[in-house]
Amino acid sequence: MTAAQRRERHRIIQEALIAGLVHSQQDVVRILKRANIKVTQATASRDLEEIGAVRGKNSDGQTSYLLPDTPRMVTEDLALSIEEAEQMMVLKTRPGAAQLIAGRIDRAGVDGVVGTIAGDDTIFVACAKNPATKKIKAELETIIVGEEAKIRNGRRGKARR
Repeated sequence: MTAAQRRERHRIIQEALIAGLVHSQQDVVRILKRANIKVTQATASRDLEEIGAVRGKNSDGQTSYLLPDTPRMVTEDLALSIEEAEQMMVLKTRPGAAQLIAGRIDRAGVDGVVGTIAGDDTIFVACAKNPATKKIKAELETIIVGEEAKIRNGRRGKARR
């Protein structure tokens, strides 16, 4: 397999993700087969991971693979609260959104974040040391909702300056 072939596979998969056509890895195999590209389920899984696709709920409530940075996946609407708990942050999300947001946190490489564990609607963020949690919380808020908005007391709202 050449780099050009991999790029072409990724392009086809990304188009399918944006169109909302990918509900399983087997869907990726079928979509690529229609484009005369034969892959195994393992290759489809690797391609989805390399692209950054995550499983989540689409706008119809169906579980599917999504690209975190597509307009339909606005994480600001998915995050509900962030609480500090010793050397850990606990993020509550809408159902099905935890893995999407945890993936974004993992890719952001926040200083002091050791790792994340995501369930359906809860994310545990392990922090390196306790004094850093306030700074980490601010960075997580920025990753999830951007510079201008912050999560306060379980609700979204504009940050007070």
